[in-house]
Amino acid sequence: MSTLDIYLPLFSVTVTSDTATIYGEQYTPLTGDATVDVDISTTLMNNLFQFQSDSVDINDISINDIKYKTVYSSASPILPLGVDIDTSSNVAVGAIASNTGLNYNLTYDYVRFLAQSLFGTHLGTDLFNNEEALRSSLNSKFKVALDTMLTADNGVVKTSADDTYLRGALLQILNHLPQRLADITTLEVGADGSGEMWYRMPFVVGDKIYFNLTVNPASNQSAATTGATVNPRIYLIRGTLV
Repeated sequence: MSTLDIYLPLFSVTVTSDTATIYGEQYTPLTGDATVDVDISTTLMNNLFQFQSDSVDINDISINDIKYKTVYSSASPILPLGVDIDTSSNVAVGAIASNTGLNYNLTYDYVRFLAQSLFGTHLGTDLFNNEEALRSSLNSKFKVALDTMLTADNGVVKTSADDTYLRGALLQILNHLPQRLADITTLEVGADGSGEMWYRMPFVVGDKIYFNLTVNPASNQSAATTGATVNPRIYLIRGTLV
């Protein structure tokens, strides 16, 4: 028996959809003893942080709705985020000294901080006999710490259940400038082996990325010098995307 397509226009109905809401979170701003300006490549950040969203799961209680991953390759010599705090940083707020002509890279500021803590004045830096070694070591430890974290995260897929820096970045963009995701096809990186499409994080030139660098003094610092107390110094790194 043949079948028939029967159209019933008078049976049609019109409804109005509920509002589809999006994730978005407001985070408490980070603070520090001093604020340090550095420049970071926008292209690097776009490709470093990636996310994945699909239409397979339409259940908003799923913890796997949005996936995240870091795409990072360590270089030699290592230079994560392209930041060298001994040559390309600037302590813009809270510097230990503000004399004309001073070098305001973070490592120099920290040596002055040690001098101030140990000798009562930043002018005591020349009493150290390893100033250059102190700066070089601090710069290296900063790079190694970032490189180690990014290397460990490279290619590891996280979900919405994981409170990561990736999730934090995307949710803050969604909260403040959701229009950046008005057409995520423009952010496509490509599909992975399972066919899932991945997207670049929608950073733009002028965005600022904030994170802390906490420098703890050597455990024997007081005993090795004047016996004065040296507290941790917290730097707020303010990375401007260029």
